[in-house]
Amino acid sequence: MRFSFKLLIILLFAAAARAQVWPDGAVCNPEAGLPCSRAGQLRVKLAGALMRSEHWRDSRSRFGMEIGLGYGIGLSLESSTRDLRGFGAFEKGLQDTRLGLSLWPSFSPRLAAGINGFLSLPTGFRKSQLYHDTELDTTFRMPALSLKQSAGELYTGAVWTLGPVADLHLFGGYFCTSDRTGQAFRWGLGTTLSPFGETCRAELNYSRSITRTGIFPNTETLEAALPFETGWGVTLSPGMWADLDDEPMYGVSLGLHFETTIPGIETVKPPRVIISPPRLAGVVLVASPVTDIVLADGRELWQSIQDGVRPTFDDVKPLSTLDIPGLPFTDRTEETVRQTVRALAQSHPEADWLLITRVIREDVSRQNNSSLPLVVSRPLWAAQCKLKVLLIDLRGEKTRNSEIIEGRASKKDFPQLAVLSPSDDAVLSMKASRQLTFEAYRNAGHQIALQLLGEK
Repeated sequence: MRFSFKLLIILLFAAAARAQVWPDGAVCNPEAGLPCSRAGQLRVKLAGALMRSEHWRDSRSRFGMEIGLGYGIGLSLESSTRDLRGFGAFEKGLQDTRLGLSLWPSFSPRLAAGINGFLSLPTGFRKSQLYHDTELDTTFRMPALSLKQSAGELYTGAVWTLGPVADLHLFGGYFCTSDRTGQAFRWGLGTTLSPFGETCRAELNYSRSITRTGIFPNTETLEAALPFETGWGVTLSPGMWADLDDEPMYGVSLGLHFETTIPGIETVKPPRVIISPPRLAGVVLVASPVTDIVLADGRELWQSIQDGVRPTFDDVKPLSTLDIPGLPFTDRTEETVRQTVRALAQSHPEADWLLITRVIREDVSRQNNSSLPLVVSRPLWAAQCKLKVLLIDLRGEKTRNSEIIEGRASKKDFPQLAVLSPSDDAVLSMKASRQLTFEAYRNAGHQIALQLLGEK
């Protein structure tokens, strides 16, 4: 009965299980090299796991939060508790507190890299920690609380996006106590798979700690989880945890993450910094968008596309119409496109490229967001534009690229009482809707330059 009650408590106050310390700081966190939270995002994390082996029984819980202070800058604070018993050693109570700072500048659409630093403060109750050294066959007690037992960790990590549904991440780093009596090299790798979108995904992480000096054992940890979003900013993460030491311990975990936006922090993403921007060179004619639907502002989209591709070419020239005398343009047939390309090549000898954009979709809608049912609501408005983009070589009279590009933008209202919140079928004001649509246009312009024109 007591075991079942303990299991219930951990399930209620848990999140994806993460590495704990034995002693404090001994085990490497498999997620120590992951990027920080997005700008303007607050994430609260509760974590727990039940593990056991032939001689050990281990109950762990973890709690903390992360704040995205800006794009590529994050701050975290976390601690944990542990109840470990067996084989002549025990530990029960609060663990050390970990303060972290992350710097993750963005260099490429597919590759992100950064540095995570952590400071461990000795808040653990060491009088309740007793350990057994299997090699010396002796038991020792941790010393009393002292700032000499504080420690630092520094990791460099990278995340490589393999495709729309998979990414690979890895890291390496170093752990050292303030008195240098405990030092260890750390490394790890993992993967995230999301074939069904971000709503449900699979995570697998592995890490290893190799002791350089001190009493810490060499450790290996393995974490697997199936996080799924339940709505209102809440994500549950059932999974498993394993310490692959001389006597491995295995157990189950279940977790809870809550994520929301912090008012007052800038969340508009600046233009992506590219170390070596793609260059096609030459002069490009950017035609006004072609569409069968009514646009919020076709000229705004046209300007956004010109601004987006400007760093890629030597010069950008707007083309107000694709019609040629006696032949109104339509991209429904290849022959019409071919005749238009020939006519433009003759009338614009200075141009090398032609960019044609067809708008397939443009809309603004309300979506579900973090809220407390029947009490507090926070509407989320999302704008989307879907474009088919053709890049044509005017000199060779052939299509170089044909891609579908999507631009998105979102806006969260301030939290408000549910009784005062707009209904699900409410619409955004015309001014706010146009501003959000224009932001989606600008994002689409960047996507054309980075994803379409950058491919060779």
